[in-house]
Amino acid sequence: MPLVGTREVAQANRRGRQFSSKPGEPNSGTVMRSDLIPPVGESGDPLPNCKLIEQEPHSVIRAHFHIVNQFQVVVAGEGTFGRFVGRPITVQYSSAYTGYGPITASAKGLHYMVFRSGIDHEARYMPESRDQLRGAPRHKMGGPVAPFTSGGSGNPLMLTERDIFAREADGMAASLVWLPPDSDFTGSAPLDGGGQFYYIVSGTTCFNGQELKEGAVVHMGTDEDPANFIAGASGTELLYLQFPR
Repeated sequence: MPLVGTREVAQANRRGRQFSSKPGEPNSGTVMRSDLIPPVGESGDPLPNCKLIEQEPHSVIRAHFHIVNQFQVVVAGEGTFGRFVGRPITVQYSSAYTGYGPITASAKGLHYMVFRSGIDHEARYMPESRDQLRGAPRHKMGGPVAPFTSGGSGNPLMLTERDIFAREADGMAASLVWLPPDSDFTGSAPLDGGGQFYYIVSGTTCFNGQELKEGAVVHMGTDEDPANFIAGASGTELLYLQFPR
Protein backbone atom coordinates (compact mmCIF):
# COMPACT_ATOMS: atom_id res chain seq x y z
CA MET A 1 0.00 0.00 0.00
CA PRO A 2 1.13 3.62 -0.46
CA LEU A 3 3.17 5.17 2.34
CA VAL A 4 2.51 8.73 3.54
CA GLY A 5 4.75 10.97 5.64
CA THR A 6 3.90 14.43 6.96
CA ARG A 7 5.80 17.43 8.25
CA GLU A 8 4.11 16.92 11.63
CA VAL A 9 5.56 13.41 11.88
CA ALA A 10 8.98 14.74 10.89
CA GLN A 11 8.94 17.49 13.51
CA ALA A 12 8.02 14.98 16.20
CA ASN A 13 11.12 12.83 15.59
CA ARG A 14 13.68 15.55 14.73
CA ARG A 15 17.05 14.62 16.20
CA GLY A 16 20.76 15.17 15.78
CA ARG A 17 23.13 12.91 13.88
CA GLN A 18 26.91 13.17 13.68
CA PHE A 19 28.87 13.48 10.44
CA SER A 20 32.48 13.60 9.23
CA SER A 21 33.96 16.69 7.58
CA LYS A 22 37.50 15.34 7.06
CA PRO A 23 39.42 12.07 7.37
CA GLY A 24 40.33 11.22 10.93
CA GLU A 25 37.40 13.19 12.36
CA PRO A 26 34.42 10.78 12.28
CA ASN A 27 32.36 13.05 14.56
CA SER A 28 33.00 16.53 13.19
CA GLY A 29 29.58 17.96 13.97
CA THR A 30 25.84 17.34 14.01
CA VAL A 31 23.13 17.66 11.40
CA MET A 32 19.45 17.54 12.24
CA ARG A 33 17.47 14.64 10.77
CA SER A 34 13.67 14.36 10.61
CA ASP A 35 12.08 11.18 9.23
CA LEU A 36 8.86 11.46 7.25
CA ILE A 37 8.66 7.80 6.29
CA PRO A 38 10.55 6.21 9.23
CA PRO A 39 13.28 3.66 8.44
CA VAL A 40 12.59 0.03 9.27
CA GLY A 41 15.06 -2.85 9.10
CA GLU A 42 18.76 -3.11 8.39
CA SER A 43 21.00 -1.34 5.87
CA GLY A 44 20.06 -2.46 2.38
CA ASP A 45 16.48 -3.41 3.32
CA PRO A 46 14.25 -2.81 0.26
CA LEU A 47 11.83 -0.58 2.18
CA PRO A 48 11.79 3.09 1.12
CA ASN A 49 13.05 5.92 3.28
CA CYS A 50 12.47 9.67 3.32
CA LYS A 51 14.01 12.27 5.61
CA LEU A 52 14.78 15.97 5.92
CA ILE A 53 18.43 16.88 6.61
CA GLU A 54 19.31 20.30 8.03
CA GLN A 55 22.95 21.41 7.84
CA GLU A 56 23.94 24.45 9.88
CA PRO A 57 25.72 27.36 8.14
CA HIS A 58 29.23 26.63 6.82
CA SER A 59 29.10 22.94 7.80
CA VAL A 60 30.74 20.38 5.49
CA ILE A 61 29.89 16.70 5.03
CA ARG A 62 32.73 15.10 3.12
CA ALA A 63 32.40 13.02 -0.05
CA HIS A 64 30.74 9.63 0.45
CA PHE A 65 28.37 7.13 -1.12
CA HIS A 66 25.44 4.89 -0.19
CA ILE A 67 24.52 1.36 -1.24
CA VAL A 68 21.05 2.29 -2.53
CA ASN A 69 19.76 4.66 -5.20
CA GLN A 70 18.72 8.09 -3.92
CA PHE A 71 17.38 11.51 -4.80
CA GLN A 72 18.27 14.60 -2.76
CA VAL A 73 16.20 17.78 -3.13
CA VAL A 74 17.24 21.19 -1.80
CA VAL A 75 14.23 22.80 -0.13
CA ALA A 76 15.81 25.71 1.81
CA GLY A 77 19.10 27.59 2.10
CA GLU A 78 21.98 27.12 -0.30
CA GLY A 79 25.14 25.07 -0.65
CA THR A 80 27.27 22.97 -2.94
CA PHE A 81 27.29 19.27 -3.79
CA GLY A 82 30.84 18.89 -5.00
CA ARG A 83 31.17 21.54 -7.73
CA PHE A 84 27.38 21.92 -8.20
CA VAL A 85 25.44 24.72 -6.52
CA GLY A 86 22.18 23.69 -4.88
CA ARG A 87 19.29 26.00 -3.98
CA PRO A 88 15.50 25.46 -4.05
CA ILE A 89 14.47 23.47 -6.04
CA THR A 90 17.62 21.55 -7.07
CA VAL A 91 17.47 17.78 -7.51
CA GLN A 92 20.42 15.42 -7.25
CA TYR A 93 20.26 11.77 -8.28
CA SER A 94 23.01 9.31 -7.38
CA SER A 95 22.87 5.59 -7.99
CA ALA A 96 23.99 3.00 -5.47
CA TYR A 97 27.78 2.95 -4.93
CA THR A 98 28.24 6.33 -6.65
CA GLY A 99 30.29 8.86 -4.71
CA TYR A 100 29.26 12.52 -4.44
CA GLY A 101 30.08 15.60 -2.38
CA PRO A 102 31.40 17.11 -0.28
CA ILE A 103 28.15 18.81 0.74
CA THR A 104 28.95 22.32 1.93
CA ALA A 105 26.34 24.63 3.46
CA SER A 106 26.48 28.37 2.77
CA ALA A 107 25.98 31.11 5.35
CA LYS A 108 22.24 30.48 4.92
CA GLY A 109 22.52 26.83 5.95
CA LEU A 110 21.32 24.00 3.73
CA HIS A 111 18.15 21.90 4.06
CA TYR A 112 17.44 19.00 1.74
CA MET A 113 15.08 16.06 1.47
CA VAL A 114 16.61 12.60 1.00
CA PHE A 115 14.56 9.97 -0.84
CA ARG A 116 15.95 6.42 -0.95
CA SER A 117 14.71 3.27 -2.62
CA GLY A 118 16.00 1.23 0.33
CA ILE A 119 17.34 1.79 3.84
CA ASP A 120 20.99 2.72 4.18
CA HIS A 121 21.89 4.24 7.54
CA GLU A 122 25.62 4.49 6.92
CA ALA A 123 27.56 6.97 4.80
CA ARG A 124 30.65 5.35 3.34
CA TYR A 125 33.24 8.10 3.32
CA MET A 126 35.89 8.63 0.69
CA PRO A 127 38.69 7.92 0.12
CA GLU A 128 38.86 5.11 2.68
CA SER A 129 35.81 3.31 1.23
CA ARG A 130 36.95 3.56 -2.40
CA ASP A 131 37.57 -0.20 -2.59
CA GLN A 132 33.83 -0.79 -2.00
CA LEU A 133 32.74 1.10 -5.12
CA ARG A 134 31.19 -1.05 -7.82
CA GLY A 135 29.44 -0.70 -11.15
CA ALA A 136 29.30 2.34 -13.40
CA PRO A 137 28.81 5.59 -11.46
CA ARG A 138 25.64 7.54 -12.19
CA HIS A 139 25.20 11.05 -10.86
CA LYS A 140 23.00 13.92 -12.12
CA MET A 141 22.08 17.39 -10.91
CA GLY A 142 19.04 19.28 -12.18
CA GLY A 143 17.78 22.78 -11.45
CA PRO A 144 17.28 24.96 -9.69
CA VAL A 145 13.71 24.92 -10.95
CA ALA A 146 11.65 27.88 -9.75
CA PRO A 147 8.39 26.85 -8.08
CA PHE A 148 5.30 27.85 -10.03
CA THR A 149 4.17 29.90 -7.02
CA SER A 150 7.30 32.11 -7.13
CA GLY A 151 6.41 33.97 -10.34
CA GLY A 152 4.73 37.37 -10.31
CA SER A 153 2.40 36.74 -13.26
CA GLY A 154 0.13 34.24 -11.52
CA ASN A 155 0.01 30.47 -11.67
CA PRO A 156 -0.86 28.50 -14.83
CA LEU A 157 -4.56 27.90 -15.46
CA MET A 158 -3.90 24.39 -16.76
CA LEU A 159 -2.03 21.35 -15.52
CA THR A 160 1.65 22.04 -16.24
CA GLU A 161 4.73 19.84 -15.87
CA ARG A 162 8.39 20.91 -16.00
CA ASP A 163 10.93 18.17 -16.55
CA ILE A 164 13.95 18.19 -14.26
CA PHE A 165 15.26 14.84 -15.52
CA ALA A 166 13.54 13.65 -18.69
CA ARG A 167 12.44 10.02 -18.39
CA GLU A 168 15.30 7.66 -19.21
CA ALA A 169 15.17 4.16 -20.68
CA ASP A 170 15.12 2.51 -17.23
CA GLY A 171 12.31 4.77 -15.97
CA MET A 172 14.35 7.25 -13.91
CA ALA A 173 12.68 10.68 -14.02
CA ALA A 174 11.98 13.85 -12.05
CA SER A 175 9.59 16.71 -12.69
CA LEU A 176 7.67 19.55 -11.04
CA VAL A 177 3.91 19.43 -11.60
CA TRP A 178 1.39 22.28 -11.12
CA LEU A 179 -2.22 21.33 -10.39
CA PRO A 180 -4.70 24.23 -10.77
CA PRO A 181 -7.25 24.68 -7.96
CA ASP A 182 -9.59 21.72 -7.48
CA SER A 183 -8.10 19.86 -10.46
CA ASP A 184 -7.42 16.14 -10.67
CA PHE A 185 -4.05 14.58 -11.51
CA THR A 186 -3.09 10.95 -12.02
CA GLY A 187 0.59 10.03 -12.19
CA SER A 188 2.33 7.43 -14.31
CA ALA A 189 2.24 3.73 -13.46
CA PRO A 190 4.87 2.96 -10.76
CA LEU A 191 5.68 -0.26 -12.62
CA ASP A 192 7.36 1.91 -15.28
CA GLY A 193 10.27 2.36 -12.85
CA GLY A 194 11.50 1.26 -9.46
CA GLY A 195 8.99 3.08 -7.25
CA GLN A 196 7.94 6.72 -6.93
CA PHE A 197 7.91 9.58 -4.44
CA TYR A 198 5.67 12.65 -4.59
CA TYR A 199 6.65 15.66 -2.46
CA ILE A 200 4.14 18.44 -1.79
CA VAL A 201 6.07 21.64 -2.59
CA SER A 202 3.18 24.03 -1.91
CA GLY A 203 -0.56 24.10 -1.40
CA THR A 204 -2.75 21.24 -0.23
CA THR A 205 -3.95 18.10 -1.95
CA CYS A 206 -6.25 15.18 -1.26
CA PHE A 207 -4.69 11.72 -1.64
CA ASN A 208 -6.68 8.56 -0.84
CA GLY A 209 -9.14 10.66 1.15
CA GLN A 210 -6.40 12.30 3.26
CA GLU A 211 -5.62 16.01 3.05
CA LEU A 212 -1.88 16.58 2.70
CA LYS A 213 -0.13 19.90 3.27
CA GLU A 214 3.14 21.41 2.07
CA GLY A 215 6.08 19.21 3.08
CA ALA A 216 4.19 15.90 2.98
CA VAL A 217 5.47 12.89 1.03
CA VAL A 218 3.79 9.93 -0.70
CA HIS A 219 5.61 6.76 -1.77
CA MET A 220 4.17 4.45 -4.42
CA GLY A 221 5.58 0.94 -4.75
CA THR A 222 5.86 -0.86 -8.07
CA ASP A 223 2.79 -2.98 -7.26
CA GLU A 224 0.52 0.06 -6.83
CA ASP A 225 -1.94 1.68 -9.20
CA PRO A 226 -0.99 5.18 -10.41
CA ALA A 227 -1.28 7.83 -7.70
CA ASN A 228 -4.24 10.23 -7.90
CA PHE A 229 -4.20 13.72 -6.37
CA ILE A 230 -6.96 16.36 -6.13
CA ALA A 231 -5.64 19.89 -5.73
CA GLY A 232 -6.85 22.17 -2.96
CA ALA A 233 -8.54 25.53 -3.40
CA SER A 234 -5.22 27.33 -4.02
CA GLY A 235 -3.69 24.70 -6.30
CA THR A 236 -0.89 22.26 -5.60
CA GLU A 237 2.73 21.84 -6.62
CA LEU A 238 4.03 18.26 -6.67
CA LEU A 239 7.63 17.15 -7.11
CA TYR A 240 7.61 13.77 -8.85
CA LEU A 241 10.58 11.41 -8.50
CA GLN A 242 10.80 7.96 -10.06
CA PHE A 243 13.60 5.48 -9.41
CA PRO A 244 15.05 3.30 -12.18
CA ARG A 245 13.95 -0.30 -12.55
